[in-house]
Amino acid sequence: DFAAARSARGADVHLLVYCGGHFGVAGRHGRDIAKETLAWYDAHMRGSASPRGAAIRLEVFGPKSQEFLEFDAWPPPADRSLELFARASAGGARRGTLSERPPAMDEPPVTLSYVYDPREPTPYAGGGWLNARKDGPKDQRALEKRSDVLVLTSMTFDAAVDIVGVVGATLFVSCTAPECDVLARLCVVRASSVWCQPGRADAHGPSTDLCEGIRRVGFEGASAARIEFEVGPVCCRLFPGDALRLHICSAAHPKYLRHPLHAKGREDWLGEGELGPPATLRLFADVERPSSVVLPLREAPRVARPSDGNEELGAV
Repeated sequence: DFAAARSARGADVHLLVYCGGHFGVAGRHGRDIAKETLAWYDAHMRGSASPRGAAIRLEVFGPKSQEFLEFDAWPPPADRSLELFARASAGGARRGTLSERPPAMDEPPVTLSYVYDPREPTPYAGGGWLNARKDGPKDQRALEKRSDVLVLTSMTFDAAVDIVGVVGATLFVSCTAPECDVLARLCVVRASSVWCQPGRADAHGPSTDLCEGIRRVGFEGASAARIEFEVGPVCCRLFPGDALRLHICSAAHPKYLRHPLHAKGREDWLGEGELGPPATLRLFADVERPSSVVLPLREAPRVARPSDGNEELGAV
């Protein structure tokens, strides 16, 4: 929307994004939003001076106190990109890791798998949708225990860094059904002040959703489909000891219309159509089919981690 508005109006376009869902943002920033809105109307309907400042202001998901990053374009330029590759782990068929090291030629082919059942579609928690009970950032640990969600966790970071921009993913997935949805969700796992140290892959704090993307994909037999899509925009600060986590599943019910797994091309708008049998999906993580997620990184200022209880959940 910002890019389209700037293309139509030129440079006189501004974007202000707060952390949280609709209801949380309105409750925490209602006065600021009203002030910004009235100033905008004054400028464009009364001829007052236009609001000054950067074209884009993004609230950082991090410390409790408000902090904003300012840019002139979207997506903002990154200092560097970090590609994390899906790898299997000893935690079972649904658990894996995210590693900077890509799969090697001498490693055996590896897959992670789950079963999607349209009769019990994967639920969701958190996000930007209008739902007073579920909107905004939410702890994902209960969802991560489900058998229909793949969970891949990175090593913990040893230095503070900002993830700002659009997160992308390339996934190699096969499915026993001719068509199904594939959803990728990026989360941040905050470190426990007691148990987690930088450089380890066992962050024990809350796993909070940052962004997600979903694609409806057609499959041909048992071969893997290459799926490229945007996981979503994010503005998050990672502190030493924090980790990232990626969910792969096939629903976020009822936020997105579930795929009923019936004949390709039919729709299920009312949720009352005929349902197909459960489908098994496999995520490939080998040298020929390297599933990965790409993160736009920026150097973060040297700030101390918020003390326990001094951080609010938040997501763009």
